[in-house]
Amino acid sequence: MSTPGFSQTGTTPGSTGSPASDISSTSTSSKATTTQVPPSREALILARIHRANQNEIEMANLAKENASSDAVRRLAGRIYTDHSRADDQVLAFARSHHIELPVAAQRAELNQMQMDEAHAKAVGSAAGEYTRSISGTGGAGTADQDDHDSTIAKLRNLKGAEFDREFVNAMVVDHQKTIDRLTKARSEIKDRDTLALIDKLLPTLKQHLSMAQKVQSNLKS
Repeated sequence: MSTPGFSQTGTTPGSTGSPASDISSTSTSSKATTTQVPPSREALILARIHRANQNEIEMANLAKENASSDAVRRLAGRIYTDHSRADDQVLAFARSHHIELPVAAQRAELNQMQMDEAHAKAVGSAAGEYTRSISGTGGAGTADQDDHDSTIAKLRNLKGAEFDREFVNAMVVDHQKTIDRLTKARSEIKDRDTLALIDKLLPTLKQHLSMAQKVQSNLKS
């Protein structure tokens, strides 16, 4: 993924001029600042979907190796295929709409900003408004990734029936969480094309959730 754009300000020393003017120009350049452009809501939600797809693909690949149940392996195969296709659609959508997905460091910074602003006294400030506006799209992204990393580390050490139960439980939790967030994001995003993409992805996610819940129920019986 490409790194989001940054804007820079500063002066460019001329090819000629007195030593004083060169020093002044150099000094001005040294004070130039780099300002990070906040990603749009659309970029944040696309980044969240992309990361969710990648996480599900990673766990599905592991399930194809470690699962003992045919039903779990079939579920993993379906999840791998559908999320791979969905991720291709998300990335193609971002490219065609000239949307740069925020990188992990930027999502982490936005997540920290959200937590800081939640405790700020000036809740009516511009920063506070922006923080609330991303709560359903970009917020808590790093926490989600930490949860995934913890789950995948646990799954790597499991085999057989124990792996099957933990994998299916993770699929239920992950898909319910993604469905809830995309549903909430629909009320925050105004771009019709992005809304159409979400509406295209949601039915498959709901189908995955239903499948995972059914397998989960069968494993408990």
